[in-house]
Amino acid sequence: ARLDILASPLDTISPALRVATIDQEAFFTVNGQGNVGIGIPDPKHMLQVAGNVMIGKQWNEAPECSSSENKLIVDGAIIAKELLITSDYWADEVFEDSYQLMTLHELEQYIKTKKHLPDVPTESEIHHTGMNVSKVMVALLRKIEELTLHILTLNKDISRMNTIIDTLPFND
Repeated sequence: ARLDILASPLDTISPALRVATIDQEAFFTVNGQGNVGIGIPDPKHMLQVAGNVMIGKQWNEAPECSSSENKLIVDGAIIAKELLITSDYWADEVFEDSYQLMTLHELEQYIKTKKHLPDVPTESEIHHTGMNVSKVMVALLRKIEELTLHILTLNKDISRMNTIIDTLPFND
């Protein structure tokens, strides 16, 4: 059997196909431009969904996947040429005078004890809850900025030591 629905792309008032409740709440709509809406009466994009979407067949039991805040759940890899992640927070507080930079000795003790960098998720945390890419990117940036501050301090120390070494009598 075959079902053909012919619609005029110029018709922006009547959808080409619509499945709705008796109260006219749209379940599924295809407009004359070929845009598909699920829970959307007048889709503006090729696919527009009101609600959460899962791609794939296997459900992930991680708490993050159960959250209704997550609009897209994918069972499998995602390939993209670009990915834009927005965030309300960045790690620039490291460069503020009030920032408490951990000393290298404190950092060494932390790593010996905990076996990971401060404020960076552990392997176990990643296995159990997944990785929030935005939060991890901020944590890694913070570590790079902290390392930069340590390098600058070490460079000043080396310069001071070189100045002292240059004044020693064995340099003649």
